[in-house]
Amino acid sequence: VYVADTLNHRVQFFAGSGLFLGVWGSEGGNPGQFSMPFAVGIGPADSIYVADAGNNRIQKFSPAIEFLTQWGGQVTTVGHFREPIGIAVDRSDNIYITDTRNNRVQQFDSGGRFVCAWGVFGTYGSPGGSFYWPIGIAIGCRGHVYVVDFYNHRVQVFDAYGEFIRMWGENDSAPGKLVFNRTITLKDT
Repeated sequence: VYVADTLNHRVQFFAGSGLFLGVWGSEGGNPGQFSMPFAVGIGPADSIYVADAGNNRIQKFSPAIEFLTQWGGQVTTVGHFREPIGIAVDRSDNIYITDTRNNRVQQFDSGGRFVCAWGVFGTYGSPGGSFYWPIGIAIGCRGHVYVVDFYNHRVQVFDAYGEFIRMWGENDSAPGKLVFNRTITLKDT
């Protein structure tokens, strides 16, 4: 179990029983250091990907916690980020990132090479495919990408290349509605 210990600027790992196994990282911008890591993703070969939001980058580590590579940087062009907060890895080792302040999702291969991006800024109530702070992200067993659209109080679903499929939710406390949802977890079916 890997935990992004955001305000301590580190990643901790535990056995399933809760037994503490180790920790790595410290505050900073060098490889292996973090500034507000928000999420951890694990690839099919057990590579570890960390959304290092404060440094606007993704860092990749081996299963033995050895730094392998990083990509990103704070700009608005594709392949770069403004606060990457959510991360999900599919069965083919493609990495999907919620690039929160750029209001988009970006996809990369396991080496950090840019594949595609989708989404535009959309204020509250904007049509599907528009985001107002995408935060949480998950990959379904059929390869669909589920994205939590925080300020739009909804979940949007896309295919693996960003084609909009459907969405649900709106700002309300009634059952079936959502208010400032942050995370999403899927059950494989």
